[in-house]
Amino acid sequence: MKLKLTSLEFSSGLTGRIIWVILSRLAIYGLLFTTYIIFLPHYGLVYHLLITYGILAIGFLLYVVIFNYKLDDRLLKFVIGVQILFEFAYEAILVNNVGGNFSPLLLLFILSIVSVTLIYGLIGTLLAATVAGLFYASPIIFDLSSLFPGIFETTQLHKMGFSSDEAFYTVFLHLCLFYLIAFISGYVAENLFFASKELQKIRLETDEILENMHSGMITVDNLGNIVYFNRSAGDILNVDPLLAKRAKFKSVLLRKLPELYYKIELALKTGYVESRGEVEIKVENKTIPLGISTSVLKGENSEIRGVIAVFQNLSEIKLMEKRLRDADRMALIGQLSAGIAHEIRNPLTSISGSVEVLKDSLEIEDSQDKKLLDLIIKETARLNTILTDFLSFARITCVPGARTNLVPIINEVILLAKSHPDFKDKVTIEYKHSDRPVYGRGSPDHYKQLLWNLILNSAQAIRSVLTDADGWGKISIDCDRYIQPNGKVWTRLSIRDNGPGIPPNLQERIFNPFFSTKSNGTGLGLAIVARIVESLEGKIEFDTGPDGTVFNIYLPPEAERVIMTKELNQVTTA
Repeated sequence: MKLKLTSLEFSSGLTGRIIWVILSRLAIYGLLFTTYIIFLPHYGLVYHLLITYGILAIGFLLYVVIFNYKLDDRLLKFVIGVQILFEFAYEAILVNNVGGNFSPLLLLFILSIVSVTLIYGLIGTLLAATVAGLFYASPIIFDLSSLFPGIFETTQLHKMGFSSDEAFYTVFLHLCLFYLIAFISGYVAENLFFASKELQKIRLETDEILENMHSGMITVDNLGNIVYFNRSAGDILNVDPLLAKRAKFKSVLLRKLPELYYKIELALKTGYVESRGEVEIKVENKTIPLGISTSVLKGENSEIRGVIAVFQNLSEIKLMEKRLRDADRMALIGQLSAGIAHEIRNPLTSISGSVEVLKDSLEIEDSQDKKLLDLIIKETARLNTILTDFLSFARITCVPGARTNLVPIINEVILLAKSHPDFKDKVTIEYKHSDRPVYGRGSPDHYKQLLWNLILNSAQAIRSVLTDADGWGKISIDCDRYIQPNGKVWTRLSIRDNGPGIPPNLQERIFNPFFSTKSNGTGLGLAIVARIVESLEGKIEFDTGPDGTVFNIYLPPEAERVIMTKELNQVTTA
């Protein structure tokens, strides 16, 4: 068990101050026992009771500390209260036998009264002063030497008569001293406990704020010891915070995270402060970009006392920057595609129509010429399909925030897919129906195109490797609400297939325009999906492997901007 002995910090609860109570009990019992050994005989009932009391009391308190036994505050107060009563009794015996009412051992009463402040506060301390006064004055008033011969002696004041001025003022001054000491110590202790409670509250609030920061935070003192290491730092660096605290930052960071170590080492040795710097670290074979800022803690003489390093994982920010760059590139490609499509489509239509007229009007007997005309018609139709995809890609813009129920759209796309050649043989579509509507922000036409492109891509991937011995391919569609750990709500649309998966070397390129692994593909299917999701202010993720691929699309569920605009218009009109 780890015990913290801080001179100015006490817990507001008794069990939190148990170490101080133990120390005060041990100190006072040590004084009592030493004084008794010096001034009184080492035999008799009182001596043996003192030994027994000490063994029981100290044994009990040490048991509580060593075995970390949690006692109810009321029980602990009762036990310690009984101990204090025994102490007052033995102090009365010592004072009575050593100097009587003029004994210097009156100090023992004062020490016991002060020790009560650790347990009972101001009111309890004043009550303890009253009890101490009774134990002190009783032998004087009642001459206990006749009741307890050999233990109490007749005091000098009692011989004078209690009504004498000297006797009265002596007892009165001692009692006033008891109450004065009790009030001062009790008042100081209560204020100290209150201040400690407020300090503990502030510390808890501060710790709670630091522990719940999304940024990692490490504090290192001038000896290289890690003083603070919050939870986010542990999550980002994959280091246990409990093991890191009080360890040398060199042993924690140098081998596993040298880039971060050298940043802190530079600040600690030279005072150089890093503001919004960036480093890359490797955690579990994964490269993570970190944004880091360091600041130096300085003492009164400007000496370096420590370094604070605050850092955060920039993976999401880097991904967002990449998406913005891709969005700009997509917009440029879209404009270019639209221009090319319009310039090519008109002459292409003329060529296709002219060839069909020639084929019908001329009697072509040569089979080779007839095949050439058919090939021209076929290729112009394929080029027209590519141009249609170009135009679809180019026309995707920021979608108005209409509220659309996705359930009927999914059913409609599935019904359409069943008549498509790629779905007729050995490819099934499974959709877990939802009785309640699931909403997404955006136009129904865009959702139809998004779904169609994804399930068509899955079907073609399945059919590319499916054999008669493999059985049936399967595409599963699921649509529900998804709540992130931070409380943000999304509409999640999932399309899963049991195809061959996407090879690792192609995974970063699947959303690029004009990239396709199919011989007759345009390479715009998944690019259009990504463009639609981006215009819907959503995000798309995928997970792939030998057992298949799943695309998860996260969409804003409500038309927030439209609702806000309508409310603003209503307020303006009113």
